[in-house]
Amino acid sequence: YFWDERDGPTSHGWWFGPKEGSQLVWAYNSSNCSQEDLTVPTSGWKVPWDGEVDPTLEITTHDDTDAKTKRRRDRMLDRMRSKL
Repeated sequence: YFWDERDGPTSHGWWFGPKEGSQLVWAYNSSNCSQEDLTVPTSGWKVPWDGEVDPTLEITTHDDTDAKTKRRRDRMLDRMRSKL
């Protein structure tokens, strides 16, 4: 979830936890915090939230997943057609 500046600059950003506003959080990201770009960051997440950036944590959206699945399916169909 995204938390605005209402609780100060240290709380402003993206949080990964079980519910919005939860005291229990696993990751934090201060990227994409402007009102013009409120998209979930795909990388740069600190895990734990007060630790270092974990390069292995990557977030994908349904749109990203759908596009990847479509490209994979299209490649498979192309290979199948080439064998006919």
